[in-house]
Amino acid sequence: YKLALQIQPHHARSLLRIVEILSEGGKTQATAPMLANLVTHPQTMTPQELGDTFYYVARLKLSENKPRSAEEALERAIRIYHHSFPSEDSRRAEAEKTLRMVLKMQEKIEQLQHYS
Repeated sequence: YKLALQIQPHHARSLLRIVEILSEGGKTQATAPMLANLVTHPQTMTPQELGDTFYYVARLKLSENKPRSAEEALERAIRIYHHSFPSEDSRRAEAEKTLRMVLKMQEKIEQLQHYS
């Protein structure tokens, strides 16, 4: 992946694979610069890669304790998945599951703030 990025710094598939590896390895914060690169170059991605990018942006925002930003990113991912892959339920289902989790977390944060 590093070789591909040396040749083409905005190579979406390589960036996304690195993001996936880091994210699954618990190094979500390390994905921020790569996700910023991807978000600023959407024209270099397929619809699936773009949806995956926003899914990982949502995971990053969750790790930063920013549920509203995570919700926005997940909604974008879901729209992209639904529009581009109407019969592909697994990606959309995973994004929707994460969105429900974000909304519950957001509700709990608001309740805690109300009691503080």
